[in-house]
Amino acid sequence: MLFIAPVVIYIFKFYDHPISNDPSDWADFGSYVGGVYTLLVTIFAIYLTRHLEKKDLEWRKAKEAVGSIYEQISKIDYQNINVKLVNKLLSLTNQNELYLPIDVYNKLIELYDDYIVAKDNPEKFDVKKVIKIKRRLKRLYDL
Repeated sequence: MLFIAPVVIYIFKFYDHPISNDPSDWADFGSYVGGVYTLLVTIFAIYLTRHLEKKDLEWRKAKEAVGSIYEQISKIDYQNINVKLVNKLLSLTNQNELYLPIDVYNKLIELYDDYIVAKDNPEKFDVKKVIKIKRRLKRLYDL
């Protein structure tokens, strides 16, 4: 609609005039159309650029969040749990909740609980769960 409007306005303004054979009249029309469309295209390009920059920034933050959580999980030894490392995992998970899919966030919270339980009972720890979460995080990171 926005791109058709300038031509429609021009037609309504000059509809009672016959089509000119004079090249200077056509040059004036071309200047009008070029000026209007240059402005519209410039505004659209600025909007699109800002929108894409915002999306790129969000994507980079999400990738950074996933990477830091992955690294934190890799530091934790389930047979000899360091509570500070586990608490840091929880902190990173909560700080980056907005950048994580809800299923990943929930699994990370469950993993935190599993680590806390494994502190006293390492034999009850499910290593397969960690492998699945790390695979999911890696896929998110690689997107």
